[in-house]
Amino acid sequence: MEIIKKHHIKQLMIIAVIDSISSLFYLNFPIEGFRITFSVVFFPWLLDMYDDLNPVLALGFAAVVEIFFRSVGIFFQTGDFIYAFFSSYQEILFYLIYGLIFYYLYSKHNGHKSIVGNFIIFFLCDFAGNFGEFIMRIFTLPETVTLKTLKFIIYAALIRAAIALLTITFMKYFELLIVKEEHEERYKKLVSLATDLKAETYFMNMNVDYLEKVMNNAYVLYGKMSKMKEMDDLKKLSLNIAKDVHEIKKDYLRVIRGIEEIMNNKIKYSNMEIKDIFEILKQNTDRFLTFSNEEIDITFDIKENFYIKEHYSFMSVFRNLINNAIEAINEKGEKGEIIVKHRTDGDMHIFTISDNGIGIKEKNLEYIFQARFSTKFDKSTGNISRGIGLTLVKAVIENKFGGELEVESQYNQGTTFKIIIPKKRLGG
Repeated sequence: MEIIKKHHIKQLMIIAVIDSISSLFYLNFPIEGFRITFSVVFFPWLLDMYDDLNPVLALGFAAVVEIFFRSVGIFFQTGDFIYAFFSSYQEILFYLIYGLIFYYLYSKHNGHKSIVGNFIIFFLCDFAGNFGEFIMRIFTLPETVTLKTLKFIIYAALIRAAIALLTITFMKYFELLIVKEEHEERYKKLVSLATDLKAETYFMNMNVDYLEKVMNNAYVLYGKMSKMKEMDDLKKLSLNIAKDVHEIKKDYLRVIRGIEEIMNNKIKYSNMEIKDIFEILKQNTDRFLTFSNEEIDITFDIKENFYIKEHYSFMSVFRNLINNAIEAINEKGEKGEIIVKHRTDGDMHIFTISDNGIGIKEKNLEYIFQARFSTKFDKSTGNISRGIGLTLVKAVIENKFGGELEVESQYNQGTTFKIIIPKKRLGG
């Protein structure tokens, strides 16, 4: 017999409580005190769920609890506790026989591989347990031993085994559904995280070029100043700047390689359907809007479904544009609407992201795709946005997908971004 562990106590109590409650539903038998209870149909499911728990121990404990409560119930009816106990104690034999057969035929083999095999095991457990209890009871009432009573035990075992099989099958199917939903939710969060990482590494790669230019300029400055006889401090400073920028560049590249290695080895997925990409975006956006109490409706109108290979980069584009739309609506301070549409035109995919936000002033339209340009200024903190969102979006669309990004906007009315991508570059 295994040693009882801490988590086993809770499992034993759960099985005992379910058994005691379901034992209230039963059919009387011709032998005094003998009952066919409903609780047996839950045994296979409970014992399979707590597969690290010894079935004999589990059912033995459940028997003691059930017999105690049943004896107390009979005592309140008759006033004779000895009679109550002797009317109930024989049931422990059923539980022990059931547990032993279940352990050797089912638990030790992690269940039978076929439905018919499991049904036979459940039937044998039920029939053998009832038959053992039946034999014990007939010593006191031998006149009740008839072929009819034996048939009754067989029929009861067949019915309860069938219900038990249906119960465990349904419960396992239900558990699979829950696990599937949990895996899908984790997958969506992982894709969302990977999208953020992909976007950031893209931006960091862009910054490496800037660092390279700064470093080269510092070396050029040092070279020119070296020809001068004076300004030794400035020459030393320019050289130190070049060296520092070089070290920063190396650190940048190490971080980028680390993230890309994680992306390639740990978060690598095959093609993804566009409907799933937009479903993830919609769920994440709806969750954010609900959490922040924003009055914004977002809808997706996708004309056809197809697979996208570079779905991380694709998702980062739309996440940026949707986030920009939310910020524009919040700045306007009215109830907002964001509409994402898709259609095809010959060999091109065409996407539009429209909002009824504050819009973009005409004088700013020619600058919105330039790095570091931003109109987002927080008056309370004095912080200004780093202004890389639209720069990143445009770079990804043009460089990654060979597409185009256009924008139309009217101040205080709204903005529409139009994305045109060749089908052969997107995957559909």
